[in-house]
Amino acid sequence: ELTRIGLDGARVTSDVMLGSGRGPAIAWSGSTIGVSYMISPGQIAFRMFDPEGAPLISEQGLPGTVDTFHMGTSSSRIVWTGSEFGIAWRDDTPADPAVRFGRMDADGLHTGIDTSLSPSDWTIYIMDLAWTGSEFLLGRTLDANTYALQRLDAIGNPVGDPLSFAPIAMSSDARFGDRLAWSGSAIGLTECFTLNVFDPLLSPVAASEDLGVPSYPTVSWGGNQFGVAWHFGST
Repeated sequence: ELTRIGLDGARVTSDVMLGSGRGPAIAWSGSTIGVSYMISPGQIAFRMFDPEGAPLISEQGLPGTVDTFHMGTSSSRIVWTGSEFGIAWRDDTPADPAVRFGRMDADGLHTGIDTSLSPSDWTIYIMDLAWTGSEFLLGRTLDANTYALQRLDAIGNPVGDPLSFAPIAMSSDARFGDRLAWSGSAIGLTECFTLNVFDPLLSPVAASEDLGVPSYPTVSWGGNQFGVAWHFGST
């Protein structure tokens, strides 16, 4: 469901039902709300809403299907570039499984040609998607034990080879916890025990102190520093 929350924390309007699946992702364009989400029976869809939560376009299904194993938080990610939405999603179609990337223009119309980024299997998860001002950055797993950052140009073509590294832990909690934030000059990545910072070319810049054993961490840029929040143990 899509829910608007006021500054006082109260619901502003009634909830809008999006679909029967899980794992919606949301992006604000400055005037509209773009949402990617699961629809039955296992397809990723895009829809656009005005600031009041009223639908602006009909539901736009994206190519491919998502199997029931992945009908959760790792199904799709969406960002706004300043002129269009970029969406990464997994396609589990048996004949051609892949991680795919596509774009929706400011009117909510599918634009350009979708990019097939890599073969996909049950070990591939889409972690997060960021826009750096000139490129997209996609975080995903390459296999059950390897995490990767992949640069994409403004229309979704891969730029260089993925930066891959083995996460310290790949429990189910850690697998869903790698998130990206763009500071304007660097990328912050929550990866298992630390916040890692990379320059736009994915060269390491810094790493935080050990955060413990966080589950489902997330990160955002606050104007002069990164903020990280996570679930720790049973608290």
